[in-house]
Amino acid sequence: MAMRLGGLLWIALALSCGEPWPGPDSLGPDCGFPDPELAKDRDGDGIIFVHERDVDDDGDGLVNDLDLDSDGDGLLDEEEIGPRLGGCYPPRDTDGDGLDDFRDVDSDGDGLRDDVELAGATNHLDPDTDGDGCLDGAEEPLDDCSDPRDLAVSLACGAERTGFVTFQWTGPALDFASLEVVVPDESDFTHYLFETFPEAVLPVDGAILPSSDEEAPPRFTTVETGATLVFGVRHLDVRAATLRTEGWLELRGPAGEVLDRGRLLILGEQSCSVRPDRRP
Repeated sequence: MAMRLGGLLWIALALSCGEPWPGPDSLGPDCGFPDPELAKDRDGDGIIFVHERDVDDDGDGLVNDLDLDSDGDGLLDEEEIGPRLGGCYPPRDTDGDGLDDFRDVDSDGDGLRDDVELAGATNHLDPDTDGDGCLDGAEEPLDDCSDPRDLAVSLACGAERTGFVTFQWTGPALDFASLEVVVPDESDFTHYLFETFPEAVLPVDGAILPSSDEEAPPRFTTVETGATLVFGVRHLDVRAATLRTEGWLELRGPAGEVLDRGRLLILGEQSCSVRPDRRP
């Protein structure tokens, strides 16, 4: 076990320090590991043990280094390796979540399983296949992201953590208005930590934005009828139970009453790690 940990540490150090891996010819048949078992490819799919590991990602009774489709998404592991210099190198991780594509049922982090995308019209390696700004996994449930009150949040690494929603207030003037994120959560396993903040208002005298040096609640004050309120929504730490989780963005008034609401769609199961290494 010590030898295996040493090999994994070697990978983590090389990646976290930003050092380029040496050429494949210089690594040798054991990929430079002190334990040759780490460089074995028992199922012949082109991925060595140190990357596949003796875990069973898809729960089919076969550990990854004996399973030709480790994540059970209908794509063979060898099809999900991606371009690389040689067999010693890490396979492709499209969404940068620390889970290589051959272990990730949603390779691009758009909230749709790879097998669903392969059977449909979207690209399982492109989170926004048609380039319209609405993620593939959000197009159907959020009606092509047509409502400015709605927001799709991707937890994939590299995805923007902050999104913006717009509410048009047509009721009577309000002392203040805030935005609350509501996600049904009855599990000890999951958590949803978001922050919201006022971003802009039209017309400029339609409401008052909090001053940057104030320690005031993040809300608009003195909201006039006809004001267009723009809120920012940022996910800080999320662990969901499924690839797509639905919630609400509630515009609330002075007494905490719900004045209006938009839909929230969380795409992915866990916020991207900020660790320098790319192992989960």
